[in-house]
Amino acid sequence: MAEKPTRTLRRLLAGNGLSEIVTDNSGRLSALISVPWQTVTPFVAESGSLLFDVVNIAPPDAGKRRTLLREDVVMLKDRADGNLLGVSRLQRAANS
Repeated sequence: MAEKPTRTLRRLLAGNGLSEIVTDNSGRLSALISVPWQTVTPFVAESGSLLFDVVNIAPPDAGKRRTLLREDVVMLKDRADGNLLGVSRLQRAANS
């Protein structure tokens, strides 16, 4: 499966990588769908949980916004220095 290298590459470029967990009717994992980080807006809900607003970029749902819960995704993040989100290695290198 090419999913893991894609998430790893996105984490290196953006500091974070996100994949949506897709399950079948019995709750078993059926797929991991990579979500381009530039389409994601992470935010913290009033409850304190991390949520992700995602805007689809591909037809037929282009422009449609949806919210993913933390338990509905696999999130990879680069070093975070105590933050909720990672900072890309490229950005870290540019700042040093």
